[in-house]
Amino acid sequence: MKNFQFETNEKSELFCGDIARAMVRLFHIPLEEAIGRINAHWKNQPMVDDEDIAYHETDEFWANQIYFEDEPRWWTVSDPKPRQYP
Repeated sequence: MKNFQFETNEKSELFCGDIARAMVRLFHIPLEEAIGRINAHWKNQPMVDDEDIAYHETDEFWANQIYFEDEPRWWTVSDPKPRQYP
């Protein structure tokens, strides 16, 4: 079953699934919300290149990057705020 609303391949589908599970674990949000946040973040951006730059970071990095507001360096903020969802 395809969970994401942007074009994926097997590798990116698994990677995005890992990101979603990391968001559930880190932020105690429902899996459906995590998937929705990922869909909003990568809307209209196909992830079909096995050398995609997204793979240069970990699933936990992307979980934080997608979850927190547009603070380019969320890791330097003492109390980063979640992005509004939906």
